[in-house]
Amino acid sequence: PKVLENQLVQVWDNDLSKEHKHWAFGNSSGSLVSNGFTATSACWYVYDQYLTFDTFRQKAVVTVNDASSVFGLVCKHTQKGALYLVHGDTNTITLHGQYTGGATIPAVKATTQLPFTITAGKKYLLDVFKTGWKHTFTITDMETMQSASVMFDNSTQVNSGSYCGKGWGGPGVIIMSGDVVFHNHRYYV
Repeated sequence: PKVLENQLVQVWDNDLSKEHKHWAFGNSSGSLVSNGFTATSACWYVYDQYLTFDTFRQKAVVTVNDASSVFGLVCKHTQKGALYLVHGDTNTITLHGQYTGGATIPAVKATTQLPFTITAGKKYLLDVFKTGWKHTFTITDMETMQSASVMFDNSTQVNSGSYCGKGWGGPGVIIMSGDVVFHNHRYYV
């Protein structure tokens, strides 16, 4: 997969302090501020077009203002989306069942404990790489360069209802709770 990761082509590198054509908010709590996207309650900001790539990568840089925040990357779809979250309150990262939008978090499919503590005032790089059936979600502390990853392989599941999503739909960022600012979003295929 590393060879494939390096062969992907960047489709966009969006500065999230500016509006972008075909991007949409999950609700009115989301807003674009001088340094990025933020929200006062659960909200996503996604490319509002239907994508179904079997292989993709998305990255975002986020500043955490409240260490107990829950935030991450998303593929928003009516039934086959994907949700990748950082839980500052428990210092874990998680992959979830198929995400369909809204504030309801689907069941956890995979989780890992972070080897570092989410800290207010720090920047983190979020990185999702999906190829075929496998989803890998990584967080990196941009100051110390410590990182952690969690992976889930949909091919090990008996039926699609047990999947960690397919990663279909609009890619973007999501804030479930707390106070964070997403500065950019990059997407590769």
